[in-house]
Amino acid sequence: MKKACLIVTLLIVLFIIVFGATQVSAFSIEMKGKIGNCTWEYKDTVLTISGNGNMPEDISEHPWFMDVTKVIITEGVTSVSGRAFSMHEHLREVVLPESVKSIGEYAFFRCYALKKINLPKGLTFIGDSAFYRCESLEEITIPAKVSKVGSRGAFSYCKSLKNITVDPENRYFTAVDGVLYNKDVTKLYAYPAAKAGNTFFVPDTVKSIEYYAFTSNKNLENVSLPDSLESVGGYIFSESKMERLKKNHEGGVFYVDNCAVDLDPELRQTELHIKKGTKIIAAYAFNQCEDLKKVILPEGITSIGELAFVSATAIETIYIPSTLKKVGGSAFLACSSIKTAFYGGSEDQLYDVRDEEPNSNIWIRPQSWKYNACYSSEAHSWGDYITVVKPTCETLGRAESTCKVCGRVEGKILSELGHKFGEYETVKEPTCIESGLEERQCERCDKTNSREIFTLGHDIGEWRIEKNATCTDPGSKIKTCTRCDLAEREEIPAFGHSFGEPKIEKEAGAFETGIAVSVCGACGETKEEIIPKKINGTVLIIVLESVALVAACIAVVILIKKKKN
Repeated sequence: MKKACLIVTLLIVLFIIVFGATQVSAFSIEMKGKIGNCTWEYKDTVLTISGNGNMPEDISEHPWFMDVTKVIITEGVTSVSGRAFSMHEHLREVVLPESVKSIGEYAFFRCYALKKINLPKGLTFIGDSAFYRCESLEEITIPAKVSKVGSRGAFSYCKSLKNITVDPENRYFTAVDGVLYNKDVTKLYAYPAAKAGNTFFVPDTVKSIEYYAFTSNKNLENVSLPDSLESVGGYIFSESKMERLKKNHEGGVFYVDNCAVDLDPELRQTELHIKKGTKIIAAYAFNQCEDLKKVILPEGITSIGELAFVSATAIETIYIPSTLKKVGGSAFLACSSIKTAFYGGSEDQLYDVRDEEPNSNIWIRPQSWKYNACYSSEAHSWGDYITVVKPTCETLGRAESTCKVCGRVEGKILSELGHKFGEYETVKEPTCIESGLEERQCERCDKTNSREIFTLGHDIGEWRIEKNATCTDPGSKIKTCTRCDLAEREEIPAFGHSFGEPKIEKEAGAFETGIAVSVCGACGETKEEIIPKKINGTVLIIVLESVALVAACIAVVILIKKKKN
């Protein structure tokens, strides 16, 4: 018992030492502390931050409980730290003072429940991914003094966001129908994920679409891109309805209008043929596609986004047309296996699309380039087509021709051969009640083709007598199938006796009956008939008188007996 008391006492002391700054009561939990120039106080899931000046530049570890539901920052605090409230999944409301000038990167990262926040009039900066996955946020207003909004998805994956507005006095940004642009509408920053409408035409003035611009959009099915567009950021349609629509996918590539957005890495493609008519490859479009060995970009491509092919480490050959005008930073970073890069223009032309330092944007070794490659079909000197994949009866084949000048390989599809079947042979004979089967085999493969032989049906013959009927016993008749043992029977009824005229064998008398006999003409069966007695009038009188006399005698006897009694 003493040991138990000692352990409890030690635990209480330890608790007081560790949580000395914490006041615990039955009704509330209070905590206090300091971060940089500011102090913080946590009470009953409400966090209050006070002080003068900036919060620390980045808060990677939070000293308060993560179940905060409301944040109040008091006047005097001038910034919201990067990651200040990241992963605060229960945070629903934020109150900012007019003194706050900046909101750092990832400040409200994954604050899923955040629905209410006021952006103060003095705010000038909103960092990248500041409101990333604030999935309950429905609207946001950009104040007049904001001069920078992070181009890496400040409002990405805000799936409930319906509208973005901008103070009309803002000199750097504007909103058109709830969509966020820079002031002269040359950059599109964010299209609200919950905005109504299934079709959107990007304005003709837009030259670039920033990262994550259309993420989580659940309504758009068609987006038209303008000819003015020069570059597209990465992941712009991530988790959107557009991304899920099959019509937007071709050859494993997700296209939006004339832009190649990304490639499904799970397909593990070794060759990438961007379809004709494509002008722009988005940033990060084919990053980490580790199975790609060959990439062919069609004529007309004008822009390759930054890090478009980063870490596609297996690429050995790439074809780049002379129409290319812009290459984003490190487009081919870590593509260390590239042996040959065919370029349709001159070396001087290639320098025009690089930064000042050669290869800084492309990261392809100088010795790998082949300039003035015969990029157009008219310039090639093609060899004979060689079949590299033979077609079969059911699968397509492929033949390739190699340019004798630049080594470019063009392929063509060889149509499937189709089956060449022989004559049908019977493998199962049909019967009266079961169908048969006949098969034929392809002369080029082991494919067989079968068809049913219909049942023959019964071939029933004529009736024949199986047992003759007699006068007293029925007979039967039968008819059978000529192909099987099926038999049908019917009873022939007994036809009965055919008796002739009766002949008297014994005459009837006055006191005795006679007998007449009839004989069946078919079977000889005889039939006797009784001939009644012949009683004439005299005999009848005598009989009646005798009966009357006997009756009188009986009556007399009865009277005598009664008198005696």
